[in-house]
Amino acid sequence: MRNDAGAGDGLRATAAARGGAAWQRLSAFQRTMLLWERLHPYNAVHALRILGPSRPQRLAAAIEAVERAAGIGALEIDRSARACRYVPAAAPRVKAGVCDEVGEQTPTGLLAAGLNASFAGRPQTPFRWTLLEEAGGGAHWVALAYRHVAADAHGAQALLAAVLQHGRGGGEAPLLRVDGPRRQRVSLRARLEALARFARTFRRLRCAHKMDEDRQGDDRTECAVRTAAPGLLRELRAANRRRGAGLNDACLAALAATVAERSPDRHTSRRRRKLALGTVISRRTRGTSAGEVWLGPALRDLVVVVDRPDAPLAEVLAQISAQTRAARGLPDPGDFDPRLFLIERAWPLLGLRHHRRTYRKVFPVCAGVTSFNVHAGWFGPAGVGVDRYVRASPPGPVVPIALAPTALGDRLELALVYRRATLTPAAAADVLAGVHDRLALLAGG
Repeated sequence: MRNDAGAGDGLRATAAARGGAAWQRLSAFQRTMLLWERLHPYNAVHALRILGPSRPQRLAAAIEAVERAAGIGALEIDRSARACRYVPAAAPRVKAGVCDEVGEQTPTGLLAAGLNASFAGRPQTPFRWTLLEEAGGGAHWVALAYRHVAADAHGAQALLAAVLQHGRGGGEAPLLRVDGPRRQRVSLRARLEALARFARTFRRLRCAHKMDEDRQGDDRTECAVRTAAPGLLRELRAANRRRGAGLNDACLAALAATVAERSPDRHTSRRRRKLALGTVISRRTRGTSAGEVWLGPALRDLVVVVDRPDAPLAEVLAQISAQTRAARGLPDPGDFDPRLFLIERAWPLLGLRHHRRTYRKVFPVCAGVTSFNVHAGWFGPAGVGVDRYVRASPPGPVVPIALAPTALGDRLELALVYRRATLTPAAAADVLAGVHDRLALLAGG
């Protein structure tokens, strides 16, 4: 393993001299993910329901061919050099099974198992594949669980599309790349604005409500899934266009209103009556054409603070969409991340432990939302049989519950990932129902 710290093209030059794959410098977000992995696996899962019988051997051959062509192998991470690379590995394995009514062999159990499975330790592939056949053979599930430091939802869907299209042709399967884009120099203005924005958010978080949880509770996460009513997504998109809001904004508002209803103790607090929610903004260029797609995570996070979470739902949405629009208009701070500096440098000096309770105390974010619009054209002819597309996003130590809405055509899937220390399965189902009902209200408005 490489232990000398290089900079810029020096990483590539050293790798080339040794005849290995090029080292890629980790972004600030990736380094933050590695910190979170010390507490709990930080994975995400995509699961597709595909009509028709499964063909395990064909799927395994397609995965091997696509990953080999893209240069995907075992992910090696050098923390001291803040870099990673892929090294040769054995052919990927596909775990196959038959759907049951309970346990990990259900679609929901498949999501939870992928979220909680560790990728830590020796270098290994950051992508794990599972195939579940439904009874009768009328449909099957293909699930991709991945280490989030290696990919985001955009890259994961590109990998799934390339695998499904392998050998069929006729579509726009993306060309996968494991070498990321060159780092852009960040201006002093962008750094100062990012620092000022972090300071403002940190100050506002002092008035944010803290979700109740079992301080000694289990860090494992569970998942609940609900398919939105037919036509809801189409109506919601039309209503959002009239309001100048997006799907992610609507889901943030629905979740904020649901959490507000479930936390009446906020009203007895002198100060902590607001709600803070987390989300992410893609740093990729706009567009859904195939072309070359970098697998790695191209994300930056955002915290929105709802000052009046008990207001009418349309007003809650207006509070949120104003903040997300403003954030998208700001210059990208690149890898300048004041939060990472606080965790890596300031906490040890202050004697703060790297523990979930510390994160929850310093960053009282009650929930998170990461919406994703599936690029259906990437599947080409193979997309005809894709009936459902469900995602599960990791909550991390800051966020106790995470909502992952996924839009495929006019179909909307809602997946709620929650920590056992925060919600029971019954409570999670109630939260998901509350979100769905509020999305229906927004769609009707």
